[in-house]
Amino acid sequence: MLLKREDAIKVVADGLAWLESSCKYRGLLHLFDNNVLSHHFFCRLLNGLYGLDLEVMDRIQSNYPAIDLGDGAKRIAYQVTTERSGDKMQRTLDKFVEHGLQGKFDKLKVLVIGQRQDRYTALTIPNEITFDPAEDILDLKNLLKDADALSTSSLEQMAQIFDEELHHTKRQPVLPGQGSVIASYGQTGGQTAHSIINYFNTSLSNHGCFCVTTHIGTRESINAAHCERHGRPVVPSWLRANPKRMGSDWLVDRLLSNSELQLYFDPNWYGGTWFVADLKLGDAVVINRDQLRDIMPSSPTTTTTPSPQSA
Repeated sequence: MLLKREDAIKVVADGLAWLESSCKYRGLLHLFDNNVLSHHFFCRLLNGLYGLDLEVMDRIQSNYPAIDLGDGAKRIAYQVTTERSGDKMQRTLDKFVEHGLQGKFDKLKVLVIGQRQDRYTALTIPNEITFDPAEDILDLKNLLKDADALSTSSLEQMAQIFDEELHHTKRQPVLPGQGSVIASYGQTGGQTAHSIINYFNTSLSNHGCFCVTTHIGTRESINAAHCERHGRPVVPSWLRANPKRMGSDWLVDRLLSNSELQLYFDPNWYGGTWFVADLKLGDAVVINRDQLRDIMPSSPTTTTTPSPQSA
């Protein structure tokens, strides 16, 4: 039973990571409207995960306003989007009320295909509805955590949805370093939140993306194929004696633990942004010029089309 659970959560994590990178980057290139195609998938997934009877609203009425999925009996509606900005959330709330949908649905939730912002403090909640950004704006990691809380049989049903709807999950390779994450099932009887997020980030990096934390605490999915690779960061001689000088707990922990790190430069992100990525865990952090000077390899090799899994 344990192997079944491990395999099932791997399929779910791989599938969500693929969907995030596919919707973001293929959508930007207008290769196909994967966001629309994902409505059917998320309809099935949310129904199975939360015991709902959601329908794709565009099948009921073409260009249905404000929401993508709705369960009329349980009176809950979902907007599914790759946009995570506060402006997008405000437009959704305003359109929901403008079209009188509070008369049909008591609860509105927004599902971000990717990662939501940490805070939405500037939102103005219309008086006609009850909406808590902390609870009602979800992202893929929320779904992954909730899936991990399911019974093994229910989790296997979730994995079956991925197998049927996202055929890529049947041919995903297992990445180096994933075994230790999956093994945490056997040690704890279920993955911890930290382990499951690490696994998601690892899977996301397998599709050419990193989950990068910015200086202000927000997170962005950055496509490594658009970045320059500048080698492995060096460990400053003073780091153990004076770790606070680095100004980043993330950098200190990863450098001192000899993690498999890579230094990247994205020339198109805010006019040029440096970040350090953990190739095994798939997460990353933006660095400033002082940090760059401290960890820059003495003779970096610049590559413009790096592979996220090779140092």
